[in-house]
Amino acid sequence: MEKRVRVNTLKVTFKRGSKEPTDAEMFQFCREQHFKPEEIYSVHKDKELGAIMIKLKNENLMRAAIQALQPGLKDLTTSMHLKDVANVRNGSNVEFTFHRAGSASRLDRFYVSAQFLDKVVEIRTVPVAFSDHSAVVMKFLVDQSALCQRGRGYWKLNSSLLNKDDISCRYVVDFYQLKDREIYTRNRSTWWNTVVKPKTQFFFKNESRIFNCRINSAKSELYAKMYDLAAERRNGADNRNQLQEVKSELMRMELDRLKFYGSRFPQTSMLEGEKLSVFHVSNQMHKGCDGSQFQLRDGDDLITDSKRLKKKIEDFFTGTFQAEDSASLESSAEALRDVSNSLDLQQQQELVRPIDEAELKAVVAGAAKKKSPGPDGISYEFYSVYFEIRIREIGEIDAILAEKFRDSEKIERPFVPWPCGC
Repeated sequence: MEKRVRVNTLKVTFKRGSKEPTDAEMFQFCREQHFKPEEIYSVHKDKELGAIMIKLKNENLMRAAIQALQPGLKDLTTSMHLKDVANVRNGSNVEFTFHRAGSASRLDRFYVSAQFLDKVVEIRTVPVAFSDHSAVVMKFLVDQSALCQRGRGYWKLNSSLLNKDDISCRYVVDFYQLKDREIYTRNRSTWWNTVVKPKTQFFFKNESRIFNCRINSAKSELYAKMYDLAAERRNGADNRNQLQEVKSELMRMELDRLKFYGSRFPQTSMLEGEKLSVFHVSNQMHKGCDGSQFQLRDGDDLITDSKRLKKKIEDFFTGTFQAEDSASLESSAEALRDVSNSLDLQQQQELVRPIDEAELKAVVAGAAKKKSPGPDGISYEFYSVYFEIRIREIGEIDAILAEKFRDSEKIERPFVPWPCGC
């Protein structure tokens, strides 16, 4: 099979509303990055994306430039030798974005190892817009003559997990300690399921435990003070202002706890103004029992069967975003509106109602329970099966090729230090 020539794109964003860079400034930037004229395919500015698009002919140059310019998620992916498959294989610069009132969220990308990417012939991307979590569903077409591990070569990184610098740095250190284990080179599949997933889950649970211990320790002192003030007040003391100050401080600590968890609410709840998403539909579908199960209206047909409902949801989103020309911001927003309109008025009102104080307290109380929110608001139980879901369902390779993918190839990627020096 003839190898395709890849043209890699480096996107350098500039602040919207600021003065746009001139041609001279763009090429000056290229010179500062030590790009030679023969290494640059093209340079142009994109007003819609608010970015300078620099197309390079050399893959290594692009990776080095991204590492120097894009901190956070880009640094992590390059340091782990992961590549954005949509950009590398399809040569696409489109970043699917989900718009809602007053804000816009970039959909997460899938990243894969270089070894796996070399064996992939084609990747088709299908954006799926969730209200509090986003993804790009991918179909892999793999060279049948290639021997690689089924479903073990691609990675999914949620940028919301990495927006706290101290946590992301500690996680990277923890990740590379896991790579030192002998089981990694012996069997990648076993290493992934028995080491990485449970250790990752434990890491974020431990971060939550440390934070909760710090909050609870401070709160216990305030509670003791509040009880003493309340007892004095029952005996006639005029300490109302002091008592209110203690209560206000306790509430502030609860708000700090919510802020740490991303201020997200129960998975099937929605903030006022948010649009219904397949994420909420799926959660409501699995959560409900036969008597109160979520219903989806298809014309005059009311779908209540869970299997039919799941298939209807998948077909709807897949059909909407399958065509390349329809994978736009407008079609994404329109799709969510269509799903929302398929519900009756009562269901719509229930899904978009404002969050009340009782629910806020329930989220805080749930932090110490099994169904506690994770660092970005999604429950720990979700993370415990998160990568497994991606491997089994979203990154599915055709069943006829399944027997081609074994654990026979075990390539260990070299250790690369974390760029921020952690």
